[in-house]
Amino acid sequence: WIKNKDFVIYTVVIAGVWQASGFVMAMFLAGLRGIDGEIMKAAQIDGASAFQLYRRIVIPLLRPIFLSAFVVLAHMAIKSYDLVVALTSGGPGGSAWLPSNFMYEYTFKRNEMAVGS
Repeated sequence: WIKNKDFVIYTVVIAGVWQASGFVMAMFLAGLRGIDGEIMKAAQIDGASAFQLYRRIVIPLLRPIFLSAFVVLAHMAIKSYDLVVALTSGGPGGSAWLPSNFMYEYTFKRNEMAVGS
C-alpha cells in the first residue's frame, strides 16, 4: 500500500489512527470513570432503558471529552510530519504530502522562508 500512490495516504491515516487510539481510549476511560454512579442508578430506578441511559446521560456527560479528543486529534493531524517522513518520505510522487511537509520543504530545503511560513 505504501508504494501505490492511490493508497499511500490511507496507509498513513491507518498508522496515525493506530498511534493515537490509545491516548483517546485513555481519555474516554477517564471520562467514563468520572460519571457518578448514583445518576445511573437513579435513571434505572426511573425506568430508563440502556439506550436511553447512554443517550440521555452518558453521552451528554462525555461531551467535554469528545471536544478534547477532537482538538487533540486535529492538532496531531496537522503536525504529522514525522509519521509521513518515517513511512513514505512524502510518498510516491508526493502523494502523501501534508502541509507540514510542504512547510519543511520550502523553509529548510529550498530556503524560501516566506513561502514556507
